[in-house]
Amino acid sequence: NGAGKSTLIKLVVGENGPDNGECLWRHHNLRIAYVAQHSFHHIEQHLDRSPCEYLQWRFGKYIDEEQLQTKLVELKRLQAQEDPDREPPRPLPHSFEKIMGRREKG
Repeated sequence: NGAGKSTLIKLVVGENGPDNGECLWRHHNLRIAYVAQHSFHHIEQHLDRSPCEYLQWRFGKYIDEEQLQTKLVELKRLQAQEDPDREPPRPLPHSFEKIMGRREKG
């Protein structure tokens, strides 16, 4: 308690920067993710997933999927306020509905 564990992990993942000295060097292929201690609002919809599956879903496409979805919901809300009679956008031609793999869970 008070030993700096959270501060260290925030430095490692890049959430915080150092107060002085040099920044940590990271290999360009290195991906680090963590679930913060008090982030239950993030995982409520993912209780059927393991921590690894959640992190792969959230960060597996080189973007933060959860943050993207939050911004999309906000954008749709703003668009609905601007023009309530606006027709929702149609999917692009040649867009994917689903990607399936042959790998089995478990």
